[in-house]
Amino acid sequence: MTPDTTNFLQILFTTLWSIWYHRNLVVHDGLQPNPLDVVLMTQNRYCRYQNAFIKDESQHFQSHNCSITQSSAGRTWQIIIKIASARRRKKFGTAYAFEAKNRGGEIVFKGIRSCAAISVADALQEALVEASIKASSLGYQQILLLSCCKKLVQVCSRWRTPDWKESIMMADLSHLQQMGLVYKLIFVPKLVLSNVWQLAVMATNMPIQYCWPSMAHVVS
Repeated sequence: MTPDTTNFLQILFTTLWSIWYHRNLVVHDGLQPNPLDVVLMTQNRYCRYQNAFIKDESQHFQSHNCSITQSSAGRTWQIIIKIASARRRKKFGTAYAFEAKNRGGEIVFKGIRSCAAISVADALQEALVEASIKASSLGYQQILLLSCCKKLVQVCSRWRTPDWKESIMMADLSHLQQMGLVYKLIFVPKLVLSNVWQLAVMATNMPIQYCWPSMAHVVS
């Protein structure tokens, strides 16, 4: 299969998935149909997964010289990632942010993104998946994530059955697990996430897409 064919199929299936997802939002959540949301969602997903998965297999499993931190449960975690989301009815709607640090407190990657999610919970799911993809693409295989959303923690810990949107998130995470990623999401007070939450709020005031390292800062 040629690179052009692969690229075409990726765009095609991402577009079809976005249409299906938007249709479910209309049917199940009462969202008003909006073709622009489908376009934005397709662009968001395509850029995200292309950056993560169109790489040599060795890049996914490369060794990474990074600090190791110890969790209370005894597992070693390479990095700790804070995730947060925010929403404003006016301005530019919903956004999320994430920040990963090693044991020495050094930032190893971070991201901010305005998105088309209809709720804070939906945006947080996107943040979780994108942060996990970013960690995996940089070679980190054991990550600890922090969130102030108890519902999301329950789903990721398999303490309750996910709804249809959460099932999509869990399928993405399951794919990353098959690639060697080990993750755990734990609940923390919102105060712990305040710096990341403020970044998300900033992205509701102006459209922002930012991910460091390896991606350029884009403000539309």
